[in-house]
This record gives sequence, structure tokens and C-alpha cells, in this order.
Amino acid sequence: MAWPMKRPALLAISLAFLVSAVISPEGLAQTFEINIPTEVEFQFGSQLSFTGFPDSTDTISRAVVFMRPSRGGETLVLEASIIEDTTNPRLKAALDLRPSPIQPFELFTFWWQVDFTSGANASSPAQEFRYEDNRFAWKQLSEDRVTISWVEGDVDRGRDVLLLTQDALDGLRQSLGFMAPEKVAVYLYPSAADLQSGMQIGGAPWIGAHTVPELGVVLLAVPNTTEAFITIERDLPHELTHLLLYDRMGESYRNLPAWLSEGLATLQERQANPAYRFELEQAVEADALLDTESLCAAFPVSDGDALLAYAQSASFTQYLLDIYGMGGVLRLLDAYQEGTTCTGGIQRVYQRPLSQLESEWKRVSLHSPTTWQRFAPILPWGLLILPIILLLIIGFSARKKTTPPSQD
Repeated sequence: MAWPMKRPALLAISLAFLVSAVISPEGLAQTFEINIPTEVEFQFGSQLSFTGFPDSTDTISRAVVFMRPSRGGETLVLEASIIEDTTNPRLKAALDLRPSPIQPFELFTFWWQVDFTSGANASSPAQEFRYEDNRFAWKQLSEDRVTISWVEGDVDRGRDVLLLTQDALDGLRQSLGFMAPEKVAVYLYPSAADLQSGMQIGGAPWIGAHTVPELGVVLLAVPNTTEAFITIERDLPHELTHLLLYDRMGESYRNLPAWLSEGLATLQERQANPAYRFELEQAVEADALLDTESLCAAFPVSDGDALLAYAQSASFTQYLLDIYGMGGVLRLLDAYQEGTTCTGGIQRVYQRPLSQLESEWKRVSLHSPTTWQRFAPILPWGLLILPIILLLIIGFSARKKTTPPSQD
């Protein structure tokens, strides 16, 4: 999800500094490049600090560090303290992450700008760091565009997940026709509790598997067990589908109906969740299916309804693929990319309202009975019993007519 970044009130930079260092011709004339090797340290969810070691013998009167997401976004400006040391002068800047959380796993670009007592200004070349969840000692394995990070297990586990990721990306390219993102990073947390706590610290209360599509990051919660690999085979292709959808649509990905995004992703799972089939069959039998239009914006929160929402979305999306093909679904994606509404996209591409398409899906894919179909099984018995009932009615009426009135 896109992360709103807040500028800390205490870290504002003065307009005079910006004017003197950046805007004025005199400032520009005196500005040069300076090498400032920097140590970036952070305690995940708590504190971020920059320690710079300027490669200059001139006396620095002021220093700030600029920091922003490498993919673009708001720039934070942190005022630095100057630690005078004849042998090792240092610049120190810090950010309290508790009131101002930043996006976990984001890649950040930063650079320094300094003023000297001589009146000259200097800027350092840009550097980068990734804000990883460093509460854990991540093991890492990379190949081509894929990087796998995990906590528990040996290198074979990382290799297995790397191969599965590459294979899943190839399969998604063939089935959906989408190109894979330039970079994909997969993190395997030891448990759902670990993943959830990490995202809460970062300001996003997610649980279980989750994707940060704008970063190309997939987060999975899987213990180091043989059975857990089945979970990876199910969840990994699902989450990668979200990455590919975002890569195809950009920020318009946010306009996708939840039922379509999750429906496409659920259909890519290699190990189908048996709970989906059960929930769908139970809902059909009880005539308790969710209204598809209610699944345009978001899924229900409760476990049972959420499972049904995933199951319904996958079934409805499969119906669209069966009837209209992948070409029809791609046209639907194009419509949403252009900003049409959930129901408007259906009307535009399939020339019928969502409610009608939903009824057709129920009849064809779910065999959801109409009123006539509900009574069809007892119809033969009704035809057999009807003549008997008619004879009884006729006989009763005839008897009533021939029976003389009683005499008092």
C-alpha cells in the first residue's frame, strides 16, 4: 500500500539556508561536491540515525541530511549536529520513528548538504539504504531479479523458495500474459505473529501473507516445517500476482475491484485452499452468497465471510475467463486502469450490468436454483397426487349435494 510520510515538526529547515545554498547565484557559485561516508543505523520502528564523516578540512557551520523514498515521494529534511573532533569530525542526524513511521522495506535515497564558515556550500553524492525489519538476522539469496530473505532454515530452504518464485513468475507470465517486475524481494517470517508485530511497528497492521506492490516486496509467514512448504506454494503465487498486476497498472492498481484482484490471485494458487470450496458450497446451499458489488472496495473482516469472499471472487473471475477469455479480462483491466467504476467497467466491457452477469454466473457455475428449479424435484410427485386430490374434491362435492338435510 502507498505510505503517507509525515514531516517531523522539529526537523524543519530554514528558508534562509535553502536560499543561500541552492537558489542564490552566489551560493551556486560556491557550491561543490563533498564526499561524506555515512553510517546508517536504525532500530526498527523506533529510531533512525545518520552519522557522516566529511572528507574536508574546512570548518562546517551547518549540515542537513535529505532523505526520500528512492521511487519518489516526500523528502524529509533532518538537521544535523556537528561533533567537533580534530581527528575525526562527525555529523549526526536522527529521526524518531515512533511518531513518524516510514514504510517498512522501503529503499531510501539520502544526501548531505553543508555550509562552511568560509561561506561555501557543498553537497554529497546520493547514497541508499533499505529500511528492513532488523529485529531478525536475515539470511539472503539472490539470483537474477529475485531475492529471498529468511530467518529459519538452511540455504537449501532459501534455494527452494527462490526456484519456486522463479517458476511461479514464469507461470504467471504464461497464464496472465504479464511481464515480471524488474526486482522481486520475498521475506519469510518465522510466524504470523512475527510478521504482524513487524507491520504494526511500521504502522500497517497486516497479518499473514502480504504484498507491498509498489516496492516489489512479498511478506510470508511460514515456519520452517515440511508442511509449511504447501502454504508457500499456495500463498507465494497469489501474492506475486498482485505484484504483476501493480507492475502492469501502476497506481491505477488501486482502482481494481477487490473481487477481481483477489479473484485473479486466488486462481493462481498451486495448492487450492479446501476451505474455499466448502464455504462456497455452504453459501450456495443456504442461499447466503455475498453480493458481488459489495466486494468491489474491500473484503469482509470476519474469517468466515472473508473466506467466502475469496472463494466467490475466484469462482466469478473463473466464469469471466471461461466465457469471455483472457482477452475480455484484459479489456476489463484496461477499463479500470482508465478510471472506470467497479460496475461501470463491467457494463463497458461486457455490455450488461454487474447484477445480470452475477445471475448468469450463479446459474452456470454454481447451479444456483431459480424458483422453478427449487420446486422441480417434487414436480413428478405433485403430478401424481394432483388427480387424487381432484377426485377427492369432486367426490366430496357430489356427496354434499346428494346428502338430504337432517330432520329436527
